[in-house]
Amino acid sequence: MKDIIDSLVNLTLDHEIEWNTIDKLIVNGEPYVHFRHILIDQSYFTKYNDKTFVILYGEALNWIDQSTIRQFFFQQIEDNAITDIDFPIKDIVKLHTIIQIA
Repeated sequence: MKDIIDSLVNLTLDHEIEWNTIDKLIVNGEPYVHFRHILIDQSYFTKYNDKTFVILYGEALNWIDQSTIRQFFFQQIEDNAITDIDFPIKDIVKLHTIIQIA
């Protein structure tokens, strides 16, 4: 599973897969958008090898020091089951950045 980020990066750079914003993702007949702090226009999904891969990007306000907390999440959807996949944040940010500029 470790190589999946690198594979998705290469496929994205080679324009072999297409990423869409998560407002177009339907899981179990329902729109996938369900977290208030997730930014729809900066969260993406793609289908590859009969699986759906999702990168969620969210922001929340830290009330203590009034700073913005940014978070990334990487998920896999297979047979309508959603699984969080734990990767180093730098790898997820790398893929997210490439998706945005590709």
